[in-house]
Amino acid sequence: DRLAGLGLSGVHLPRAQDRVHPSLAVDLAGNDRRVRHAVTVLPWDAKHVDRLRQLVDAPVLDEIPALGALIVELEGRAIERLAEEALVQWIEPAPEEGEPEDLRGRTFHRVNALGTDVAGSPGLDGTGVVVVVNDDGFVGPHIDFTGRTEQSDVAGDMSGDHGDMVAGILGGAGNLDPRQQGMAPGSSLIIRQYSGSMPNTVDLYQDEGAVIFSSSYSNGCNAGYTSTTQLVDDEIFDNPAIIQVFSAGNDGTSDCGFGAGSNWGNITGGHKQGKNVIATANLNDIDVLTGSSSRGPSTDGRIKPDIGAYGIGHVSTYPPNTYGPGGGTSAAAPGVSGTLALLYQGWRELNAGDPPSGLMKALLLNAADDLGNAGPDFRFGWGRLNGTRAWQALADGRWTSGSLDQGQNTSHDFVVPPGTAELRVM
Repeated sequence: DRLAGLGLSGVHLPRAQDRVHPSLAVDLAGNDRRVRHAVTVLPWDAKHVDRLRQLVDAPVLDEIPALGALIVELEGRAIERLAEEALVQWIEPAPEEGEPEDLRGRTFHRVNALGTDVAGSPGLDGTGVVVVVNDDGFVGPHIDFTGRTEQSDVAGDMSGDHGDMVAGILGGAGNLDPRQQGMAPGSSLIIRQYSGSMPNTVDLYQDEGAVIFSSSYSNGCNAGYTSTTQLVDDEIFDNPAIIQVFSAGNDGTSDCGFGAGSNWGNITGGHKQGKNVIATANLNDIDVLTGSSSRGPSTDGRIKPDIGAYGIGHVSTYPPNTYGPGGGTSAAAPGVSGTLALLYQGWRELNAGDPPSGLMKALLLNAADDLGNAGPDFRFGWGRLNGTRAWQALADGRWTSGSLDQGQNTSHDFVVPPGTAELRVM
């Protein structure tokens, strides 16, 4: 009777084929059953992970502890047998190994008017805000990061300089050349090696106070709402101060199976298709979307990317103690992360504690300069990042919060000053 009262017309027990990701099912059907596939296996409950290990009976390549998920390599016939097990909720392709997605940034993002060197400004530089940069190894040596990085996770890993470029755009101090200052030159940076399973996010928040996580790596083109996507959304829901910022991707002309041909549905994730995260498009200095910038929608039809930022023609930090060019959505995403660090600092100066990241995301999107089609679209999201306008909305208290139960509604009153040209409500 209780179920009938909810309007249910039936109950369906998941079949083996319901537990297998569609793209994996295609691979299994098209290959000999002895071919091995790297997969992520998700139980119904994380507490059953030990039983899942026994069922898998194969070396574990990686884990997603918060979900109890195991990443393993199995023959096709073993995957088919595993899908028959009641303990198993879902089997999907393992996260792809990430690939990097790469003088005017502060002005373009309208954060120059918020800095400590402008008379009458709020004097925001990200001081006290801890940002995690997930990238390709050790950052530096570079005097623009002196005293502000924690790099124990990548100590000795000098293999790449993509992370140097990203970190400089986000939080370079401009000590070597003040013109190359990043968005949040006072922020504290934790540098980690990127992993597609996004491990230890909550630990870094609880132990180190990290609230902003910036990743400029791909995670499978049009990969859909994966287990990692669920993980980052759940972590933000349970820890509202956390925000994840991603590059939208550099596959703007690719056909990734969305169904609308090339140019659409090619966001490179995975985790960046989450509902609580921010995916960043790549704009040039005259607000034109670059041809390589990945387009939405998400696999399930939602607006992606969320916002656009400057990603072409950056000059950023490179080791040792020099600067060089950087570009792509890799360079756009840290512009958003650094701007968020300024807003987090500003919130803390106005209020107690950390802001809800949902409010920070809403402020950025609603304050963006609309580009492309009127309103949000699948190329620019809500438009070009405008840090000053977002700060003004925050400082003026142009927001409200509340709660609703299922089936309830409420109303809010706003005073719109005479002569107002536009009102945006999100």
